[in-house]
Amino acid sequence: MKINLKTKNYCDVIFKDDQKRDLLLILPGGGYEYTSEREAMPVAKAFMPAGVHAAIFWYREEKLLYPALLDEALELIHELENLPQVNKLMVIGFSAGGHYASLMSTYLSDHFTKSLLIYPVISTLPKYAHVGSYENLLGKKFTGEDIEEVSTDLQVHENVPPTFLMHSMDDGAVPVENTINYLNALRLNHVYAECHIYPTGGHGISVLSKETHNWDMSFEQFDKEAGYIRSWVDLAFNFIQRDIK
Repeated sequence: MKINLKTKNYCDVIFKDDQKRDLLLILPGGGYEYTSEREAMPVAKAFMPAGVHAAIFWYREEKLLYPALLDEALELIHELENLPQVNKLMVIGFSAGGHYASLMSTYLSDHFTKSLLIYPVISTLPKYAHVGSYENLLGKKFTGEDIEEVSTDLQVHENVPPTFLMHSMDDGAVPVENTINYLNALRLNHVYAECHIYPTGGHGISVLSKETHNWDMSFEQFDKEAGYIRSWVDLAFNFIQRDIK
């Protein structure tokens, strides 16, 4: 089913079956310029076997700026919470979608039981910031001044939901320090956190399926050299299904 919002943005909801289940809200990356198809339906297909419904939020059909996009997130959350098939909400975000997920996890924390941030944009420190994402989010040149509200490592509090983090050490687009800084903020605020950092993988790896393959080598060669990174999906399955008190 499709949920249309007041803007051109919309959400595709994919029900696993007719049972009342938790729902995983998927926020693809794309630098707040677009929403990447590689981190949309392939992610839903990969995670629904974990026993959840899925929803893909196409949040850049109309490019809302902060804080308007957070207001729209709350509108969507209310729509999802009112669906009879939905129990509780979890959120997973990739890259800039990971930033959006971290905004929801910090500012709208009461609505989520778990948060998964995959190679997320987090920090506005100039040496770690993904400048393009913040310029698209804020609608202005990135200056590093007066933008603490969107540096989500600075917004973590004790009520942020249990969080799963994944990143690659060699990520040349979004430095791994984004994840490390967020993890440290979670630790300092006594938030349940699990983090997996891989030595290789780069950026934008999605769920490492043939459907999402976009490297300058065959899938078979990539699978031989870096297929081990796919373990993050199994680890995330375990996190989703874990009873966390």
